[in-house]
Amino acid sequence: MIANITFLLFFSLLLLVVIGYGRIFSNLFLPSFLNLNYGFQGFIGIFTLSFIAMFSSFFFTHSTWHNSLIFIIGLFGFFFKIEKNYFKKNIKLLIIISLSLIIGLYVFKNHDDFPYYHLPYALTLVENKFILGMGNLGHGFRTPSSIFYFNSLLYLPIIKYYLFHSQGLLILIFFNLIFLDKILLNLKKKNYDFIHFLYLLIFIFVNCVFYRLSEYGADRSGQILIFLIFLKFFEIINLDLSRKDFENSTVFILLMTILAASMKAYFFIYFIVPLVLFTNKDRIYFFIKKRFLKVFLVIIFFISTIFSINFLSTGCLLYPAQNTCIDNLEWSIKKEEVKKLKTHYEWWAKAGGGSNYSVKQTKEDYNKNFNWVKNWVDKYFFNKVSDFLLGTIFIIIFVRLTFYTKKKIKNSKEIKYFMPLALSIIFLLEWFFIHPALRYGGYVLIALTIFIVFGLYMSKYDYSQKNISKLTIFLIILTFAVYNGRNISRLNYEITKYDYKILSSPFFDIPDVKFTINYKDEDKVIYKPIENMCWNTPTPCSHRSEIKMINIYNFKSIIKK
Repeated sequence: MIANITFLLFFSLLLLVVIGYGRIFSNLFLPSFLNLNYGFQGFIGIFTLSFIAMFSSFFFTHSTWHNSLIFIIGLFGFFFKIEKNYFKKNIKLLIIISLSLIIGLYVFKNHDDFPYYHLPYALTLVENKFILGMGNLGHGFRTPSSIFYFNSLLYLPIIKYYLFHSQGLLILIFFNLIFLDKILLNLKKKNYDFIHFLYLLIFIFVNCVFYRLSEYGADRSGQILIFLIFLKFFEIINLDLSRKDFENSTVFILLMTILAASMKAYFFIYFIVPLVLFTNKDRIYFFIKKRFLKVFLVIIFFISTIFSINFLSTGCLLYPAQNTCIDNLEWSIKKEEVKKLKTHYEWWAKAGGGSNYSVKQTKEDYNKNFNWVKNWVDKYFFNKVSDFLLGTIFIIIFVRLTFYTKKKIKNSKEIKYFMPLALSIIFLLEWFFIHPALRYGGYVLIALTIFIVFGLYMSKYDYSQKNISKLTIFLIILTFAVYNGRNISRLNYEITKYDYKILSSPFFDIPDVKFTINYKDEDKVIYKPIENMCWNTPTPCSHRSEIKMINIYNFKSIIKK
């Protein structure tokens, strides 16, 4: 019981700390953000902490002392100059949503990449300052994510690394704070328009489909951000926003696009969304104002830090884009190897191989033209994509039946949907032709495209005779019931199969990994696990025997022998 209290107490404090950093950012850079709810503040807090973690890693180890100081500053930021009414309004919804979702925090078995590089990467930052050439430790270390850096700040006294999986739940809580606040506001104002239904559909989808925290990794968190970016995009082009709301929404889109791109490189393509906004000359003028200068300096520094970490890890500004690589540096990965691995990633995404099969064609030939489509349909579309599509279609049918009416609106409000829908379809085609795996953006793009079309259909009907408020509340309660039901089923499975003692030890499983020394030269040591993945062994850790550690520019550096 004490372990559970400790577990929940640290997570509760973490919630306040992240929101606190959102408020610190708002106070320092954009005071107009201070009126935004805790959901927005939470996302801005994750942005701020991710930037702090990535930048500070060049100068400090993320030890318990360092991280405890970060925690204290965040708590101070949460309570500093709080307006009483604002606090009362937001804290109630925060508590309700957190309690509704908290069961997701209980995880015994994490995803397969967690012991391979997610946990070891974060622990490397806990035990070392930034190490040059970390990409030479293994494939996973070649795709640095801000999530690993954020997690490294969560290494704290007592709880240690047992909140390293919690970022997904933070994002889910902040997502729900924004979406529920918007849905309830629409009910209050009786705005049953296209955007209302789009918010509702995405709310149901994310909670019912992305219910399993252990599957988040660096992909699903980013996809939730993409949903949010598109919704704010719709609001900007369709609603008559005040100048302040327009500016806040546009800056928020920019910050979230950068945060998503820092999680996974393939999210960089979504910078097209804010660029489209700036094609309107009236929208770009406000960025010239002096008060936005500090925000854009932060944005420039964050993007520069992302590219710097990529470059100093692999020799590539954006791995595995071969054209961004310089391969004559001591820590660089050779361009031929980058090209080979890029081909492998595409081959894997196109279902060229799996745990129990591999196509006979060479990877290069398989990826060419549409040679891969038939096998992708056989091996991946059925049953992963098809099951996902059926689930998404079930959501829209259920929503339609819940709000069923035959009465159409005679003069429906014009909706500017063409550009968002066109962008969604373009991104969907790029996904299909290059990396057609659901984890690489497929969930959000398929669902978003379907929801935009269905939302337009729903907006053509007159719901004045329907009790929309009660029906919407019913769907909200049902959504949380499905989320909790699916997690209870998952936990029952983990308790039965893995003997998960959830009451006495709520933490995720860490096996006792035996390890040896892979390389040693004075104070420079690389460790190697014996017959297992690295997990929580001392760092840096790698299976590779052809690497060594040297000093470059006063940084420990991993290079090939």
